[in-house]
Amino acid sequence: VYRALLLIFHHFDTEFGHDELLIGESIDDVSNYNSKLFRFSGWKVPEPCYIPLRDERSQRPIWMQFLSDQTTTGSGFTLDYVFLVNQCK
Repeated sequence: VYRALLLIFHHFDTEFGHDELLIGESIDDVSNYNSKLFRFSGWKVPEPCYIPLRDERSQRPIWMQFLSDQTTTGSGFTLDYVFLVNQCK
């Protein structure tokens, strides 16, 4: 079984260089900073993010974190997520 996570952004508006969305994977003995997969900041809507997942015996937790300096703000972001599963080998 092949599985993946697809993140689809519909809106993105944050203060460029100061407010950012980080997306990563949880890896034992590795910090979140070093396990980042994506980093977004600014007003351009990101392309869809495709994240392959491991098989069910070894799950791959994914995390999201929004950081802000709380001075200038944008309207934020919206996204949808879809789990993709392919039974074929």
